[in-house]
Amino acid sequence: MKITDDELVQVTLDVCDTMLGLDIVAREKTVECDPTLVATVYITGTWNAAVDVGVCDAAAKSIGVAMFCCDEPEDDEVSDAVAEVVNMIGGNIKGMIEGDCDLSIPCVGDRFVEAEDGDAVGVAFKVGGGKLDVFVRQIDPAEVVTSP
Repeated sequence: MKITDDELVQVTLDVCDTMLGLDIVAREKTVECDPTLVATVYITGTWNAAVDVGVCDAAAKSIGVAMFCCDEPEDDEVSDAVAEVVNMIGGNIKGMIEGDCDLSIPCVGDRFVEAEDGDAVGVAFKVGGGKLDVFVRQIDPAEVVTSP
């Protein structure tokens, strides 16, 4: 199975706009800053993939504000909110897969795992004055980790 850019854009918009009410806009993949927070979930079973969401500080804060309905979310709330976003995106992708698959709990860290050429699809967005990148990369199930 292969997830397309268009499918990944739609899933991300559904989660961020429809479920969280975030002002989110798809943008070019060129980015000017590295993510400060990265959350990952793993899909394993008939299809094996990692779903990564990377955000800069401004986007992370916007997600935390939307999820916790507060002006100044704590760092752990921001981390939890980004983890929940990747969990919802991963759950939607898992629902598109035929056959049995499991979804891991989210792992949160500060960097992406590099994908081999051709093994990943990625889309970029602007959220709350910051960037949000989403990648889906096929993996060997042995790569699944449960902590950053």
